[in-house]
Amino acid sequence: MVALAVSAGAASVKSDSHPFAADARGDAGGRRGLPRSLSCRIGFPPARLPLEHRPLQRALRRALKGLLRRALPTVVFAVLLAVPVAAPAQEAQGTPLDEVLARSGYSAEDARALRRLFEDARGDGIPAELLLPRLEEGVAKRVPAVRVGTVLRQNLEQLREARALLGGLDGGEALLADSAAWLRTANLRAAGVPAADITAIAAAAQGRHGDYRQATALYVSSVDWGISREDSRGLAVAALASPIPGESFAGLIELLTAGRRQRLAPEELLRRIREQLPQVQSLEQLQERVLYE
Repeated sequence: MVALAVSAGAASVKSDSHPFAADARGDAGGRRGLPRSLSCRIGFPPARLPLEHRPLQRALRRALKGLLRRALPTVVFAVLLAVPVAAPAQEAQGTPLDEVLARSGYSAEDARALRRLFEDARGDGIPAELLLPRLEEGVAKRVPAVRVGTVLRQNLEQLREARALLGGLDGGEALLADSAAWLRTANLRAAGVPAADITAIAAAAQGRHGDYRQATALYVSSVDWGISREDSRGLAVAALASPIPGESFAGLIELLTAGRRQRLAPEELLRRIREQLPQVQSLEQLQERVLYE
């Protein structure tokens, strides 16, 4: 009955706003031009009813309020049941550390010991993401938890040393802000690269922090190729001072190989490369000048 009154009222509002709307449209029964008084009877009551109708109006209002009071708790309860409650993301999914430990197969005691290592790292300002790859590697290879813990402690010390090396340089904070560069420095120390070589390359990377890893990779590859550490460090520093982009640094090793095929001595090759690096814009130009001029 309430719904009928509301729907009928919508028609009445339109009729009041546009007096000729009924004449233009007609109602469902085909009647046109309903008198305004009849239109009011099937829609909302006028703003002021005759005195004899006001008791009926008050009774209707009281009945409507009572209906809403009784129905509202049921409606609210139904809505609460229908809306799913989302659990916190971390609780539902867990952290990456939780996920790795969950699939590790380690005992609860071993998992707690490994978790304490990560908590120690976090307390020391070292992000968990720098240690997590080593844990994942140990779990994938089914390394015993005790051995994994030993390796993680070693990594933690290397990360602390790397932070001290980079943090002591002007602008070293930019490299420490790059987790990959921080981890790269720790891995270089773990591989036995002298701290002096690392700091020299890091200092040369000021303004080119994104090329620091490529420069250290050039250093390591040069040493593996047979060049002394001192000359390898000089080559990496010269590459960072050149206009050549970091993604082309790996091509310098290919250039060394091509020069050896032409029977150029390593010392002569390095001299030519370091002389031409500041004057070229691309690796192709460098190859042309080093090999064919």
